[in-house]
Amino acid sequence: MTICAGFAAKNTEVDVNMKRDLAKKLIERYFYLITEGCGNDQCVNDYCASSKRCTNVVSANDAAAIAIQLFRLDARLCDQHPMKVARTTNNPSVSGNTLHEATTSLACCSNAPDTRLSHDASVQTNPCTVFQVNPIHTTDLSRSLSDAQITQTTSTCSQTDCESNSSSFKLANTEPMTKEHKNPSIIPIESMAQKQEDTSAQVSKEEINEDVLKSINDQAKSSDQNGSTEQPIINNILNNLDVASLSVPDSLMHDLQDINKALMDSVNLPLEQIASFQTGIKYLNETNVFELINRCKGPDPSNDHNELLCVLYQVFSTPEALGNSFINRPQDHKKDLLKRYNLNTTSSSSMTKEKIREMEIEKELDDNFMDTENVVEEENCERRLDVPGLARAYKKISSSNNYGLYKNALSIAISSLCAKITVELQFFKSKSFPISDKYLKDVLHSLKIIYEIPWLDDLVFVERIVPRLVAATCVLPIVEQAKLAKFWCEMSSENTLRRILHCLQEAITFQLISTEYDPTFQDETAVTFATKTMKILYYASIMAGECDKDVIREEIKPTDKTEKKSDDIRDENLLEDILVNQHPHSKNKIYKTDSLADILNINILACRAPLIPISKFYNELLSDALEMDDDYQTWRENGNDKFSFMSHSFILTPSTKTLGLYYDNRIRMYENRRFCLIQTLIGQPTHPYLKLKVRREHVVQDALVELEMVAMQNPSDLKKQLAVEFDGEQGVDEGGVSKEFFHLIVEELFNPDYGMFVIIDSENGNPTYWFNSFSFETAAQYSLIGLIVGLAIYNNVILNINFPMVVYRKLLGKQCTFNDLQDWNQELYNGLKNLLDYEEDDIEEMFMQTFRICYKDAFGELVYHDLIDNGDQITVNHFNKREFVDKYADFLLNQSIGVQFNAFYRGFQNVMEESPLQYLFWPEELEQIVCGSKVFDMTDLEETTLYEGGYRKNTPVVRYFWNFAHALPRVSQQKLLQFTTGSDRVPVGGLGKLKLTITRNGSDSDRLPTAHTCFNVLLLPEYSSQEKLDERLSKAINYAEGFGMI
Repeated sequence: MTICAGFAAKNTEVDVNMKRDLAKKLIERYFYLITEGCGNDQCVNDYCASSKRCTNVVSANDAAAIAIQLFRLDARLCDQHPMKVARTTNNPSVSGNTLHEATTSLACCSNAPDTRLSHDASVQTNPCTVFQVNPIHTTDLSRSLSDAQITQTTSTCSQTDCESNSSSFKLANTEPMTKEHKNPSIIPIESMAQKQEDTSAQVSKEEINEDVLKSINDQAKSSDQNGSTEQPIINNILNNLDVASLSVPDSLMHDLQDINKALMDSVNLPLEQIASFQTGIKYLNETNVFELINRCKGPDPSNDHNELLCVLYQVFSTPEALGNSFINRPQDHKKDLLKRYNLNTTSSSSMTKEKIREMEIEKELDDNFMDTENVVEEENCERRLDVPGLARAYKKISSSNNYGLYKNALSIAISSLCAKITVELQFFKSKSFPISDKYLKDVLHSLKIIYEIPWLDDLVFVERIVPRLVAATCVLPIVEQAKLAKFWCEMSSENTLRRILHCLQEAITFQLISTEYDPTFQDETAVTFATKTMKILYYASIMAGECDKDVIREEIKPTDKTEKKSDDIRDENLLEDILVNQHPHSKNKIYKTDSLADILNINILACRAPLIPISKFYNELLSDALEMDDDYQTWRENGNDKFSFMSHSFILTPSTKTLGLYYDNRIRMYENRRFCLIQTLIGQPTHPYLKLKVRREHVVQDALVELEMVAMQNPSDLKKQLAVEFDGEQGVDEGGVSKEFFHLIVEELFNPDYGMFVIIDSENGNPTYWFNSFSFETAAQYSLIGLIVGLAIYNNVILNINFPMVVYRKLLGKQCTFNDLQDWNQELYNGLKNLLDYEEDDIEEMFMQTFRICYKDAFGELVYHDLIDNGDQITVNHFNKREFVDKYADFLLNQSIGVQFNAFYRGFQNVMEESPLQYLFWPEELEQIVCGSKVFDMTDLEETTLYEGGYRKNTPVVRYFWNFAHALPRVSQQKLLQFTTGSDRVPVGGLGKLKLTITRNGSDSDRLPTAHTCFNVLLLPEYSSQEKLDERLSKAINYAEGFGMI
């Protein structure tokens, strides 16, 4: 018999056995509640032996049958005091092949405590007393047990016993018995108090089914005739209990029987033999793995690999054994540290003084810690996984001759382990039953070992094992998930984290393409569990990346108004004052907090570069298939605990997240529109749109006046859909006129001659704009720009603005620090970085820098500023150089532009205050929303273009158009895009997202092409030649400005 057949036969019983174990545990507790009681003299539970109401006595057989019925009825267990369960073999009421032997899968079968229970519920190990655990209530598992199932699996007592004990029961002697008291079949009966109303969820005597008792009676008579009354029926009840129909997650329990049929063709041992193989090895480490593999080398591998095969299965299939494997002992840690210290100190010439001192301190602290004798792991300490040793063990296994055999055995063991962990933790969570710290440590340590497997992204693992692995990970308590994230951050290598990410991405993709199309992935547990596990990895990548220390969100309060430069401009700041008084922070936001992020103290803004780039977390297949409107609705419902991908936005591409933001903005617009309708019905009509009428020649001044009027009369109108009208023009705004408005106002506001912004970093051909700290414009003008940026995002319009990345970080709320100088002025950052890295003693003579800095104003004149009082008299040295660069960066990025940026930010927030913007996007993604994508590929636009009016992809004039478009230089291509869509910017996701439509506009003629920019429609006459199309279209795109009839 091959192990393939053995596994196929055994795995059909694996899940049933796990369910049976859970059912046994509860039945045992009911049994000992009836026979031993809870220990509380004031107990009012009618079926508790400790209750004064319970005066009747029952035999062990009767107690077992009634325990089954109480289990089925989900009867209450005592809550106030620990109850007694599972005597040792010294208990004569259950002798020989007893309850303990019937439940060998439970911890109570031995003197060892059940590690799944908490310390409060842990088992007492006195062999002369009973074990004690805190009570728990039964689950839905009991409800799937039918009367027939119970009847078929129970033995019976005598008819007389059943009749006399059909109410409440009690064993008169609850003390441990001596040998003289063997085989007490019946213990004297006392009268029983009547049930009172204050007992909740009690089971009355009528609820003990007569057919069950009759079956018990018949089987008891048969047992008496055979002289076997000594054998308690609880043994047969628990061993024969049919729990196949117990309530267990379908995603975990389906097709266990054939999970590895194709894997085990080469194994020659049945699963039963592997599971019962006695090796004496209780856990694994690098040493015994190497020894086992070396022993397995021989001329006949089919006979020599059995020991390692059995050990791998036995250890990797139980959390207790795997939880004690590959632990980094303190002695080994000391040896590794000493070796590293000696190696580094021998090459100290290449190390800095600070690094050598750091190594000395670490060694000294570790020596002090290791001075105690017989160091053992404390229960309240975290276990250290021997990651290098584990990696070497996995490498040794993968390089052995029987690698495929061992991998298959590990696959089956891990599958069984993960299913068991998931079922047990879900069961304990559902009843709020405290779980022991040791059991959680075993589970967490086991998962760490499994995630380090180098072949984790193997196709078989991804298809069969990973769904169970992520399910087991997600049922961990949130604190344990945080510990797993910290472990990945501190101990796992980047290659390991990338492999785990690749494995999770493959699992999600495989699930999407292997099942029927269903856009509601929120209900697909294989996808949601993998996504939740990916969030743990995502946070680990953030913590392990390049992060700024002590970064907090910058809250610009409505009353935080910086002092004006002069009294002359105070009256000109009316718009700024109105926007400030709007108090954008007073509104309550409904966004849920992330408990895992709170525990880990994650601040995404503090992370400049995650260990794994954020783009690696995107799943394009899921993002394209997701119905974002449904997911947004799920996310927006306050108090709904249903899974939403918007709460796990790291897996979504920027274009999909932009779509979610679009739905959020549109819903707010429709809410304002409905409110206007209600006002109209009650006789107070208001305009449903934010209407702006401006002159093309005075667009900035007119926009400022219009927005000021809106802010004075009804500031909530800023949340309405924008509708722009150019004075004297015929264009009706369906989106295209607004794009033209934004294009014109941004072009004027960011003109260097206007003086509101200065150009920096223009040497590389990509100039960026920065706030002019010496601008003569009012704060209202900067508030207007903030409003413009906010309105553009709110109305889904892309702007031609090039801000440095530091601006987007500040918009999301970050207080910028020294590292942000890298995005603002690379040359200055390099100079200050050299100052920090300089280690020689002549730093003062080398740099000759004080705490007084100088910079140029708008006219090119030098301006001096002291970073601290008397800064010109304090020289920068090794002790204060860090303070110098921090204050220097803070002045340039925060203080010097405080007036301008604060006004800009308040204008922006008055539109976007309730938006999920900062919860969905990284600063790099926010830049794409404002400025569009930097990838300009006309091929993407051609592939997604639609044709109407008789045109086809191969129509001659269409081919003429695309030949013309591809031959244009980049600047002219942007003009063509501006002509056809109203904007020369590429939307998030590329030009393929534009959905351009080319339609026939008559036969060959001398008319110019026209466009409906609101709908991205190009009206193209059917020109007769390439030359004619080139001439007509070139003239159209170079003189395309304004809205009118041609």
